[in-house]
Amino acid sequence: MRYEVIGYELNIYHTSLKFKEIKNSKNLFSEIKKMHLSFSDNRECYPANIQEIMDDKCSDIKFEICDTKKLLLIPEKQTLILGHYFTYESQSYSLETDQVLKKPYIETKDLFGENVVDNIYFDKSKKIVLDMEPEDSGEGTGEQTFYIWVDSKNKSFFKTIDFSVIGLEEGSDYEDDKKETVENFSNQLCIDLDI
Repeated sequence: MRYEVIGYELNIYHTSLKFKEIKNSKNLFSEIKKMHLSFSDNRECYPANIQEIMDDKCSDIKFEICDTKKLLLIPEKQTLILGHYFTYESQSYSLETDQVLKKPYIETKDLFGENVVDNIYFDKSKKIVLDMEPEDSGEGTGEQTFYIWVDSKNKSFFKTIDFSVIGLEEGSDYEDDKKETVENFSNQLCIDLDI
């Protein structure tokens, strides 16, 4: 049987830097720019914020979501994760199975309030993992650049800024306002890391 799953799609790319690799805010600025330029070619896509599952007759299928309370991205100690993401809303996925779905079980991880699908199972027994294939996508919503790091006491720190990488291509430079935003972001991060 074929089912349609409606939710969001998270598009994300991230990279890691050891603290000792970060020399100053100019160095960090160039790492952020490199990450932005790599986004389009290297991003990964994840289903997120599942809202509805329907069968081929458009009847709603009840499902259970289990927030695992785990983060999608967890940096190692003395390591910084730099990343960028955006989401599509009203993303549809197709899901096919030989058996009738009664109550699928969905495990999620968190990324800044987005419930990112880690696994979708046939039921709560978690014996059968189901695969979803992306179909149609809606409009892009939030687009942000972020950093995450963990201090020596295992406390996580993160910051996000609204930022669009649309139009940024290999060999190009930031527009003045975007350049200033990334410079400010780099400077703040150096202050936070005490560099």
